Amino acid sequence: MADDKSTESRPTPAPIPVQRSEFEAGQMIGDFQLVSELGRGGVGVVWEAKQLSVGRPVALKILFHHATPEGRTLERFKREAEACGRLSHPGIVQVYAIGEANGVHYMAQELVPGGYTLGDSLEEFRGEKKLPSGYHRECAALFAKLADALHHAHERKVIHRDVKPSNILVGEKDAPKVADFGLAKVEGGLELSRTGEFMGTPFYMSPEQAAARRMGLDHRTDVFSLGASLYEAVTLVRAFGGETSQEVFHKILTVDPSDPRGIRSDVPRDLSIICLKALEKDPDRRYRTMEDFADDLRRFIANRSIQARPPGRLARATKWSRRHPVVSTSIAVAVGTALITLGGVGIWFRVKDLATPAMEQGTQLLGGKIPGVTASPEVQRLENEGRVMAARLSYGDGDYAAALAALEEVGEAYTAAHPGEVLPYLAMCQWQVGRQDEARATLERAQELLDGADESELDFLRRAEELIE
Repeated sequence: MADDKSTESRPTPAPIPVQRSEFEAGQMIGDFQLVSELGRGGVGVVWEAKQLSVGRPVALKILFHHATPEGRTLERFKREAEACGRLSHPGIVQVYAIGEANGVHYMAQELVPGGYTLGDSLEEFRGEKKLPSGYHRECAALFAKLADALHHAHERKVIHRDVKPSNILVGEKDAPKVADFGLAKVEGGLELSRTGEFMGTPFYMSPEQAAARRMGLDHRTDVFSLGASLYEAVTLVRAFGGETSQEVFHKILTVDPSDPRGIRSDVPRDLSIICLKALEKDPDRRYRTMEDFADDLRRFIANRSIQARPPGRLARATKWSRRHPVVSTSIAVAVGTALITLGGVGIWFRVKDLATPAMEQGTQLLGGKIPGVTASPEVQRLENEGRVMAARLSYGDGDYAAALAALEEVGEAYTAAHPGEVLPYLAMCQWQVGRQDEARATLERAQELLDGADESELDFLRRAEELIE
């Protein structure tokens, strides 16, 4: 992007020579004079600054020298500017400008007076023995405003994809603002090029994000992530914890979060139901829109009946059986056999005798441990998705041999149905471990199968082409 030239109409202080690694108060970067450092991370630093041409305070994000113009951080800068250019809402941090001065890339954003992140606030509350009176209603009010802001973004075809407590700023009068649209999906905009990483932060990803399903991912992924943030706010515990990314992803995909009231007995019942509604693994069972999410939160605050309903026993059993189809089928077969072949008073004893080993056999079958028995198509699909996900994690960690081993276990039918998910990674892994001829052959196959595919399916293929060709 071109340098910021808004200072040409008025005199400005002489610029202090820019040092890429460190900055100092009074230094000029384009139209912006640095005032005080607000914080820093691995790729850049944030300063409070004054935009001289209009006389307003800003938060100025500055990239360190290793975040080169070709780097992903700059790409995220541009994406954030593009996304926020469509948005104008009091609950969204505004981006004023993005530019470059003397080789330093920067982004000027709205300065939130007295601002702190929701993540910082929750960390403080974790250290307290007792939560303040009215805490949960204040949480609901804050998240209703966040849902309003995200609904505004969704209506303008912008999906955040990285909603989490550390991306929520809370300013004066507890007014929340959604920040960091660097991973946003903008309809009609340029898509971020990815090299195997997952979009978002593991603890707050939706199941469709965790499974790396690029196609079909819509605004309801933000509903899930905001629900995960709300869950953490009301319980002070993450909905899906774990020591490794793999463990977290496994829980997001297969384990329902605990009832918030089982973690903190003071969580109101309706607020607990709202949390779990937003965290449904099936997008169709979540809140349809952020507007519906906000409406239920305000119903809770006003002591009105909420729209969400807790799942009944049948619904819970259905969800369990969908995630464990072989186990549930084995149980059904065993129980059915017992009911058909046995009669009289002893029937229930026989059912119990058969059901227990059936559950054990079903569990073994999920792991492929029963010889001569083929898992159901649903189980095979889940297993293959897990192998692809494990491969991507291993590749991102630089363990190419482990990634290759996982991909070589993926079924041929799944590969043929999802070539863009499997083959580019397989080619890259083969290349990285020195099997260049196989890599080229795999890449050719991927190019053939993906010929004419939608551009959104070609990200990984482009990466493979860059590596191999």
